[in-house]
Amino acid sequence: MVFTENDYKILKSVIDRNDEKKGLCKINGTSINEIKLKTQLSDKKIRLAIKRFTEVGFISEGASIVRTKTYMLTEEGFTELNSLRLNIFGR
Repeated sequence: MVFTENDYKILKSVIDRNDEKKGLCKINGTSINEIKLKTQLSDKKIRLAIKRFTEVGFISEGASIVRTKTYMLTEEGFTELNSLRLNIFGR
């Protein structure tokens, strides 16, 4: 599956550098609204990217907050983000 730059922005926004647990465990998942604030992308684009990332195993569902679904990065998703960084810098 081929992903766009915006798709990778969405994948990266599931985690938060300021919160070591955000998006990395079921209890501290990231909502679509939080991703929208970070990326400035539409709900439709975010939902489509999350669906595709879920299909390939980069994202999984976290614990829901009332009726709001949350999402977390899987080990495969974390590896994918690291591979992007490594490819860019050639390390």
